[in-house]
Amino acid sequence: MARLPHLKALHVFQLTAELGSMSRAAEQLSVSQSSVSRFIAILEDELGTALFVRRDGLSLTPAGHQLAAQLTEAFGLIERGVRQIRQRDPGLRVKVPPSLGLRWLLRQTAVPPGVRFVPRWHSISPQDEGFDIGIRYGLGDWPRERAVPVYGERLVPVCTPAYFQASGGGIRSLAQLPSLTLIHSDEDGQDWQRWLTAWAGQPVALSVDGALDTLDAAVQMALMDWGIAIADPLLVAAELSAGTLVLAHPDCYPSGEHYYLVHRLPDAGDPRVAALRDWLRERLPAQAPA
Repeated sequence: MARLPHLKALHVFQLTAELGSMSRAAEQLSVSQSSVSRFIAILEDELGTALFVRRDGLSLTPAGHQLAAQLTEAFGLIERGVRQIRQRDPGLRVKVPPSLGLRWLLRQTAVPPGVRFVPRWHSISPQDEGFDIGIRYGLGDWPRERAVPVYGERLVPVCTPAYFQASGGGIRSLAQLPSLTLIHSDEDGQDWQRWLTAWAGQPVALSVDGALDTLDAAVQMALMDWGIAIADPLLVAAELSAGTLVLAHPDCYPSGEHYYLVHRLPDAGDPRVAALRDWLRERLPAQAPA
């Protein structure tokens, strides 16, 4: 039996034939137009025949018409089979950033039925093979029609009560900053820079030494009295409630970044997505102390 062409190439061709445009197919697949063109060229080479006439636009050859019709029927059959399985097991594995997952999501109760949050280091991408739905920090390369903002990040400085006392009451003035240890959870110091700019009303020159690469590490350093960390109050709510951390300054500012609920489910109106979105929007603002 002859080897079948790659399923991805067949899918790219079928979608391009359906939409009548490589650029529209690329947009829907969240890939470049050159990638679509390359997949189709590979498929034509494997089949030994042209599928499109590339002159004055894009039109199907007789062979392309025949293959497109058969693939539309075949992919429709696959989609119906997948939907039937999902109806039997309506659960959703939701890929989430570790800090949001471990510091907030996994501590929540009354999670929508069938939803399981799975913290992973790498953010979900449109090409992710393991997950069809997730929460990510920043939009990244997701098409906006498949992404819903659910929470706007806020920033506030936090430290231990002991460090607050030793520093004379936390952050009080720009002149005092050089005497404080600012703990960075990102390599370029952007979070601290955003908060300081909002607080001071102007950009503040900032030296970034010994930056860490996760919020959890920065929070642990703060808990060991090393200095002041900058964090979304949502993600340090447990420490603030327990009193192990306190606000090093009362002002809380939006960072300009958002968490997005993203998905590539076949049915954009999947009710499970809407239920998860509503559940997140109900709880996120209420859980973030000002």
